[in-house]
Amino acid sequence: MRKGKSSTASSSTTTATSTTTPSTGSASAASSPSSATSTTGGAAPASGVVTSPTTVLDVTPSVPPAVMAARAAREARIKSSLVKWKEIIRTWDTATTLQQKAIRDLWWEGLPSPVRGRLWLLALGNPQHITHDLFNILVKEATHAKKMITDSHTAEIGGNPIGKTGSVKLIPVDLPRTFAGLNFFAEGGPLRQSIQEVLEAFVCYRPDVGYVQGMSYLAAILLLNMDAPDAFTCMANILNRPCYFCFYCFDIPKMNIYLRTLEEAMKQFLPRIHKNFVEKGVSPKMFLLDWVLTIFSKALPLDVAVRVWDVYMLEGESFIFRVILGVMRMYQEILQHAPFESCVSLLTCLPQDIQEDVLFENVSAITMTPKKFRDLYTAIDTRRDITSPWDF
Repeated sequence: MRKGKSSTASSSTTTATSTTTPSTGSASAASSPSSATSTTGGAAPASGVVTSPTTVLDVTPSVPPAVMAARAAREARIKSSLVKWKEIIRTWDTATTLQQKAIRDLWWEGLPSPVRGRLWLLALGNPQHITHDLFNILVKEATHAKKMITDSHTAEIGGNPIGKTGSVKLIPVDLPRTFAGLNFFAEGGPLRQSIQEVLEAFVCYRPDVGYVQGMSYLAAILLLNMDAPDAFTCMANILNRPCYFCFYCFDIPKMNIYLRTLEEAMKQFLPRIHKNFVEKGVSPKMFLLDWVLTIFSKALPLDVAVRVWDVYMLEGESFIFRVILGVMRMYQEILQHAPFESCVSLLTCLPQDIQEDVLFENVSAITMTPKKFRDLYTAIDTRRDITSPWDF
């Protein structure tokens, strides 16, 4: 993955403009799939809060030399950690490896791209017991399903189709919009067949879910880091997790519990932003779906999104909500006071020069552990009779 724009966001160097339109992703076409993943971002500067004295539609920061030097040092550390990671993989123990603080701290620094896919697989596990043979069987089933569609002309398309036929037909429509700046997934691209097979296999594996817009971004990120059978294994297990299953099935009551959990977390960690959102009528549901469904792979620059995926694989679903809070904290000087239109414009079209070191500084400042998130969720779940203006 090619690095995004070489700039960072800090409170001392930021100005605001309203001219930039964020692109689909930060990476452009590369020579091979492996070149589309990066190892790292950079070290955090002294302050990671973006401020703006004027407008808030975009941020055009500069990069202090000290930040560039720290980032280069961090990249060197990650590259030098490759030997250590290979040894960790060789001696991996599912029950104990990720309990070691030294390994977790190293993981948070960023994973080297040559071992990223393997480490994702190990951290995620395979509770669904997916095999490569099952993937191959499902690919054949999808081929048969497409033939039935062509022969019968009776497949219904639209809404949230249940069953293989309608949703399989939707996949080719979505692929040209998936990381359009990359050539890997375009018609004739090197990963076009792979991404179509992974998505079609999932539809046949979970016809009760079908294909839902956003899944193509999950498959794309996975295929940039591993082969198709392993990408399918990861995708099937991710989408079986409680949060992702309810969001992709559009289970509105459960989605509202997650939304209210986020609201409670905002009250605790970002009370001024929460107060401004309530006063101005801004609801996270205006941007939450896009961020959650794609694990930020559509909203953030591609190299930054991959680092989010690194830690998501380690920490689990609660980390997605920690990142949501971290993004808002990064722009808190804006979001605490800005009017409705400016808040929504910023959060629905995040600047594409966001730097991962700045983002992760802000994420780290949100001290919401997985247990704390579960406790918040459980407390909200027991009060289902209470509604919120933020509900879907």
